Amino acid sequence: MHLERVKVDSYGPLRDVDHELDEGFTLFHGYNESGKTLYVESLVKMLLDAEAEGFRGIGRVQGMPAGFLEIEASDGRLQLPDAELEEIFPEPVTARDVRNTFVIRDVDLRRPERKPDFGRTDYLRDVTDRVLGARTGEIQRLQDEIAEIGDLTPSYERLRDRKPEKLKSRVEEARELVDDLEGYVERSRRRGVMEKVDGLRRKRERIEETEEEIRVLEVARENRKLETARERVQELQKVEDDIEEHEDESDRVEELRDLRREIEMYRERRSQRDFDPDLLLNALAALGLLFALSLLAAVLSPVTGILVISGVVLAALLYVGQRYMESRELVGEEDRLVQEANYSGVSGSSLPEVYIEVEEEIRGFEEELEWLRGERERLVGRLQESFDADHSSSDGWMEEVESRMEAVEDVDRDYEEGMLEEARNRLQVLGSEVEEMERELEEHGERLREFDRRVRDVAPENYLDDVDDVGVDSAADLSVARDVVESFVDEVEGRRDAARQAVEVLEEIEQEEEEEIDELFSGDGYLRSTFQEVTDDSYVDVSYDEEAGEVLVERVDGRLLSVDELSQGTYDLLYLLVRLKLSRELSGGEPGFLLLDSPFVHSDVERVGREIQLLQRLVEDGWQVLYFSFRDVVRDAVEQHADAEVVDLDRLDFTG
Repeated sequence: MHLERVKVDSYGPLRDVDHELDEGFTLFHGYNESGKTLYVESLVKMLLDAEAEGFRGIGRVQGMPAGFLEIEASDGRLQLPDAELEEIFPEPVTARDVRNTFVIRDVDLRRPERKPDFGRTDYLRDVTDRVLGARTGEIQRLQDEIAEIGDLTPSYERLRDRKPEKLKSRVEEARELVDDLEGYVERSRRRGVMEKVDGLRRKRERIEETEEEIRVLEVARENRKLETARERVQELQKVEDDIEEHEDESDRVEELRDLRREIEMYRERRSQRDFDPDLLLNALAALGLLFALSLLAAVLSPVTGILVISGVVLAALLYVGQRYMESRELVGEEDRLVQEANYSGVSGSSLPEVYIEVEEEIRGFEEELEWLRGERERLVGRLQESFDADHSSSDGWMEEVESRMEAVEDVDRDYEEGMLEEARNRLQVLGSEVEEMERELEEHGERLREFDRRVRDVAPENYLDDVDDVGVDSAADLSVARDVVESFVDEVEGRRDAARQAVEVLEEIEQEEEEEIDELFSGDGYLRSTFQEVTDDSYVDVSYDEEAGEVLVERVDGRLLSVDELSQGTYDLLYLLVRLKLSRELSGGEPGFLLLDSPFVHSDVERVGREIQLLQRLVEDGWQVLYFSFRDVVRDAVEQHADAEVVDLDRLDFTG
């Protein structure tokens, strides 16, 4: 099995490559930027196709190279990347097997940087895997990752208890907490605690309902107060309108007062002439008759006495006539006053009737005006008491009331006096009953607080999905907390058990891997004899310590060394021999091909010569070697110790 032809039309700056490959030893020699690494990358990618992307150090150019690789296998000539690996190799192989055996690159030989805190076991495991192409280190890292997920100790046996998680202690506390919660719930049931708690809950609900009722009643009372105030303002508006109307009648009332004064003046004058006009008229008629008789007597018997009497009577008659005329004048004044009063709308046919009517009308006006003003003061006083405010008119009070009504909630509840007091009394009684029940359940409350603290110490929400906060605030929370804490225990222990099982499976795989490695070193002696030969008998044996998981070499003086104690050049040789051993097995014992990309850069001139001689012997055994190097010492050694074709690589053109 060997590579026949490689054709690379383009792979990054590498272009127009078309080589018919020699079945023996071919050295591709070129300095930096001559495309050696790109050449190897293109070969690996065409050989492994898509599976090549997972390997370190072959991603300088994205994607697959444009071209093909022809390979001569047992079933004839195949062209890659179209062919499958099982068509090429007689034994079942994977891309990883091919990458770790048939391709040897300087990047694979480099040791990890050593630091003072670099763990010896991890370092040796990494070196062993790189030397052997094994997966023990990966298995170990996977075990560690699984242990991290399962929160296991480094021994994978128990839950770890490191700070700050203290998981082992928390699980132990959680188990005890589950038992305590179950026990307390059962004891509480027997003692009727839950019924008391439920009763307390109902009382508290009634308190909340009563408090809400009080709040609604207070709002309803306020609404009623405002509605009453609005009615008072409306009354005030009417009173102010009535006052204004009365004030508009002030001219008429003033006229009535003037009329009343005239009547009073008339009555005063009348009292000064206090006589009866009818009596005076009768007296005047009698005197007139007497006077006529006197005159008749004087004619018949003129006597002096009769003349005198006649004179007196005449004087009296004149006086009475004058008085009568004055009386008639007063009667005319009275008629005028009555007529004027009737004209002003005051009823009455006589002056006394008119006077009484005028007096009543004036008194009624004054009394009503006084009442209206008093009513206004009363209404304003009530409004001031209600709102602790002052306004000069009903408009201001109405604005005050309406603004307050807008700010008050509208509730569908009537308010009657006594409702609020009755609700407050009920609230006080309920509060006393709740206080008494709380005293009885104080121990229960302390246990709830204790359980709440213990649940928070366990912190199950850190390990359970869809659980944000688990608190124990009431009896109803006890069962919920118990279920959550138990789920926490199940989750942690489930992770632990799953992690243990996974670790056990990996340990079995690791054991099989190490048995295969041990078989590799304890097989036909190829590694020991060849390593002894190429190191000029400096090392006489190669073995594998299965318990320590490391490759050991025995120096000629009998000292056992681990591979990290070898020089880089010796390390490179051991690496090559292990790969050759694996390659022989994967190729069914038949010779195969090797791709070497600048290996053994740390070997001196003498050792390079021995390495090239080793490769030449492989070629003589039927192996195909494609060697890529920038070192002139390698070219010289190849020309001196090997029958090889040398291909000089020119610097790449990066401008195209």
